[in-house]
Amino acid sequence: MSRLKGFLWFLALRLARATATLAICVTIVFVVLRSAGDPLASLLPDDTPPDVVEIYRERFGLDQSIWQQYLGYLQSVAHGDFGRSFVHHRDALAVVWERVPATLELGGLALIAAVLIGVPLGVLATFGRNTWVDRAAMSAAVFGYSLPNFFLAILLILWLSLSLRLLPSAGSDLPQHLIMPIIVLGAPAAAKIARFTRTSMVEVIGQPFMRAAAAKGVPTRPRLIGHAFPNAAIPVVTFLGFEIGAMIGGGVVTETIFAWPGLGRLLVQAVGQRDLAVVQTIVLMIAATMVCANLLVDLAYGWLDPRVRVGLRGTGK
Repeated sequence: MSRLKGFLWFLALRLARATATLAICVTIVFVVLRSAGDPLASLLPDDTPPDVVEIYRERFGLDQSIWQQYLGYLQSVAHGDFGRSFVHHRDALAVVWERVPATLELGGLALIAAVLIGVPLGVLATFGRNTWVDRAAMSAAVFGYSLPNFFLAILLILWLSLSLRLLPSAGSDLPQHLIMPIIVLGAPAAAKIARFTRTSMVEVIGQPFMRAAAAKGVPTRPRLIGHAFPNAAIPVVTFLGFEIGAMIGGGVVTETIFAWPGLGRLLVQAVGQRDLAVVQTIVLMIAATMVCANLLVDLAYGWLDPRVRVGLRGTGK
């Protein structure tokens, strides 16, 4: 019974923190967007009669004070209504949801590629610590992390599309359209994963249990893979939790450059068109993704590190 109470208390705290985070994000975006000017100025022609402007203002609820609009928005969101798009004249959630599969496809493949490249690169650097292998791997990681994604995208387009004519420069119809966006989106993540993996494993190698394993005669490779890596994976899992949301946010530039029909490109278009409901829905979706990813990371800790499970049971005492 005490274990169940401890778990429920742990879950309640995480859910309360998640709810507060989402509320803060929604409030900031709502206030900033409406403080930046009248959205009807970008939607209607300059010669629109004032009475027509007032009709649209009443239709979209812009004739109310910002606090009345905010309370009405919270009430609508609580009932599953995220507002109506000014530009598409449809529910904002429906407009946004159409772009989710494309973003998940690009972000998911980029994250998988980053893990498949970054983790082995970090482990390889650990095996060859303080050698040319370590220096080469970490130099590649620093280069991949430091190179701006928009600059890398332009370089790839100039090289692979214009010069070699191997890949299409933009679009989403063919599997080849995914290659360059995955490289641009996954390269910084792979670099960070490699550095996280290498740093975590070097720290774990210096722990007493690793020295005890070496004293017992456990070979180097089984010692690093079987003992060091599972413990070093915890910081990497933490990073992956943040990177899931960062893939959506980082996709803004990548999707715009490569004309990929995802949330990032839609966000840029909605901001330019002052489509408030769509912008708010996308930001809320990104924040919810980050919160859910962090919650999954907390739960994954208990699976990777028995000490976390012990701490969780202790909360029920």
